[in-house]
Amino acid sequence: MQMTGLRLLAPVRLSRRTEETTNPETQREAISDYAEEGRHSLIWCAEDMDVSGGIPIKERPGVGPWLIDDHLDDWDAICGAELDRLFRDARDFFNFARDMAALGKWVIDVSDGTDTSTRRGMEALEDRAIQAERERNRTAEKRRKAQDRMRNGRRWPGGKVVYGLRAYKADFCIVASRRELKGWFPEVHPEQGPIVNWMADEVIAGHSCGWLELELFKRGIVSPQGKERWPHGTVCRLLRNPVLRGEIWHYPPKVKGKKRPKPVQVLDHDGMPARWPARVLTDEKWDTLQAALDRVSSASETARRDASKLLGVAKCFLCDHNLYNNDYWRLEQHWRTYRCPQRQECRAGLGKRCPARSVNADWLETKTRDVFLAEAGHVPIMTKIVTPDTSSARQLAAVGRQIADLTAERFVHGVQRPDYDEVMASLTTQHAALAAAPGKPPETRWEDTGRTVADEWEARDDNGKRLLMINAGFSVSVAKVKSGIVLAHTFDPDLERRAGLAAMGSKEVPAIPKELLGAHTVLMFDRHGKEAEFGPLLAEFDVRQATEV
Repeated sequence: MQMTGLRLLAPVRLSRRTEETTNPETQREAISDYAEEGRHSLIWCAEDMDVSGGIPIKERPGVGPWLIDDHLDDWDAICGAELDRLFRDARDFFNFARDMAALGKWVIDVSDGTDTSTRRGMEALEDRAIQAERERNRTAEKRRKAQDRMRNGRRWPGGKVVYGLRAYKADFCIVASRRELKGWFPEVHPEQGPIVNWMADEVIAGHSCGWLELELFKRGIVSPQGKERWPHGTVCRLLRNPVLRGEIWHYPPKVKGKKRPKPVQVLDHDGMPARWPARVLTDEKWDTLQAALDRVSSASETARRDASKLLGVAKCFLCDHNLYNNDYWRLEQHWRTYRCPQRQECRAGLGKRCPARSVNADWLETKTRDVFLAEAGHVPIMTKIVTPDTSSARQLAAVGRQIADLTAERFVHGVQRPDYDEVMASLTTQHAALAAAPGKPPETRWEDTGRTVADEWEARDDNGKRLLMINAGFSVSVAKVKSGIVLAHTFDPDLERRAGLAAMGSKEVPAIPKELLGAHTVLMFDRHGKEAEFGPLLAEFDVRQATEV
């Protein structure tokens, strides 16, 4: 039905926009010609660029706001240069067209003027919507197959590039000693690659990801999203991304109505991960980095943003519980103390209560720092040198990890691979052959870096200093009573080695022998924090421990 004087809502949509495309202008020209011929008025809405036709029309950012109840009276019909510019989902078209028909509104394909005002026009547009959906599915399937071919050929399949890499166009590329076809290939970014390696080195040295986010901001290095500040968790997710070591991953197609599926690893013919030639991190550094991230994220060493400076370091001399920071205001003055949680019967138990009083936080933190640096400040920081393993031990470990990863992928994450049984059989055969082969484990030695624990102390923030003391096996025990304050620190004969290894974030820091836990160097102070005589204070502690604790 041809009518004049309609108010036409005119959306423009394009799935993928490039600098060379003229499709939006072509759509606007076709719609303008139709409106001029029928003397209609146009209502141009915001363009939907880089928006798939499979997204429901009411959920698109450009045209969606015009389809809510508040704006339905502002237009009479909605038109598109072709129907597939409006709909590429048949069900979405059926539901929308029938809802609009109930309100007396039409859908118009301006390529030939077909609209939904008549039964024949509705049937014709329904057929076009079905054809548009079929074409969308065929295009998506062709794109998926093309991406699979590119991934298997070690070419870049498109999409967002991981920080530290970049895609470049080449006439050919040498992959696995063979010449590949021309196309796009990944390579290490000349600026971002060294930054990622620096971040990995800092984490291995013992710094937290939170410290790195702040340091990147201070150095003016923008985030992968182009922001001045790196959002919390960005560094950790980046350093956990296996693409940095060359592994190839992809997302399976999303099923409508379900969550986005988890990424799937691309496998080589032998069942091991397929890898690009471009690798930001070496295998050795990757393994060391993951171990360092595991230590930082462990429950005992989690970098809390609100952690007190001595959490896990300062303990109660009387009951051996961790002291907690108590921050409060009294009489318009700010007070900060450390106190034993067992002072309260609700924590210590009915009829029990630790007699230790609160200790001034600034005084205790200063004394702890002085004692720690006096004991371990001169200790040199050692770096770990590993002789490469010429045996099959590394390959055996890699095959074992791959078997565990594929098992978790299937039975935990629910990823179904059609060739799962064949891949697992191949990996199991490889593992058995490598396990039977003789091997020699890698040799490890430690070399002096020329830096000391005192140097590392000055370079770290408050939380880094706290972790440095914990990893070095250093702790202080303190208690304040009526007569004064007792301060003791654990003396470990192996403290120098512990401190040097802990400064490098080593996993090989030995535990303190139980027989040495009672060996303390004890200092006595009066209630004002000045050094005092031992006699009266020790007597009071002996009585308190025997009767009240």
